[in-house]
Amino acid sequence: MRVRSTFGCSWIAGAALLGYGLLAYLIHRFGVEAGLDALARFGPHCPVFSFTGWKCGFCGMSRAFVYLFDGRMDSAVSLNLLSVPVFIAVPGVLMWWSLRRPVSFGLHPIIPLVMLMLLTIYSLVRNLVPGVP
Repeated sequence: MRVRSTFGCSWIAGAALLGYGLLAYLIHRFGVEAGLDALARFGPHCPVFSFTGWKCGFCGMSRAFVYLFDGRMDSAVSLNLLSVPVFIAVPGVLMWWSLRRPVSFGLHPIIPLVMLMLLTIYSLVRNLVPGVP
């Protein structure tokens, strides 16, 4: 069984790509420290970490993106191993969505379950094994 979904709003993907570019420009213009300071004040804060003290699979991803926009891959990976693949995948998926009109894709129901399981395993490993970012 496949779940079908259709998105006719390629402008959303274009706006997201524009936002990605704007973030890159702002971090280049004002520096990494300004980006990290803005995240500390206004950015998303992890509810999982706030309630449990454990890092979720996405903890550190926002700060890692700031470093990736500045070209510091080593700093980004030290915050979250998933930051580089996600950083590359997001614009790729957005461009793919914006080029197809309307976007229609078949998503097998097992895919989100597998992704959730992998994210859970990564979360457990990064909290139980010392030195895993």
